[in-house]
Amino acid sequence: MLISPWLPAGLGSVIFGGKVFDHSSIVRALRTTFALGPALTNRDEVAPDWNDLLLTTPRALRAKLPAVAQPKFRAPPLSDDAVAARKPPDGNLLGVAQIAADIDWHTAERLHMPPLLASNWYRPGRFPTV
Repeated sequence: MLISPWLPAGLGSVIFGGKVFDHSSIVRALRTTFALGPALTNRDEVAPDWNDLLLTTPRALRAKLPAVAQPKFRAPPLSDDAVAARKPPDGNLLGVAQIAADIDWHTAERLHMPPLLASNWYRPGRFPTV
């Protein structure tokens, strides 16, 4: 299911003209959206993606969205010693973090805003200034 103001409104069977998407379509769409390089396998090379139907401007929002309250629970901050005592992350975690950071930077570039990762990570006094 694709829900986006950047796609035409309507049923997918009508919009996409009978294209059949599977999990490799997600890989293909991510590769083409964020210019992540060549195909990983033959499956994602031939898989259809939805990028050719993206609109040049987003559709207008028709519904009024309710205000979202801030979460009431906030985890206590960890001390620098507690963070340093942790085991180093494995490759899977680092890979997911890299993908999330890349998506954050590409999205920020398209929206002309600072990336969430960079703007929310820095806390005064946490890192030495140069």
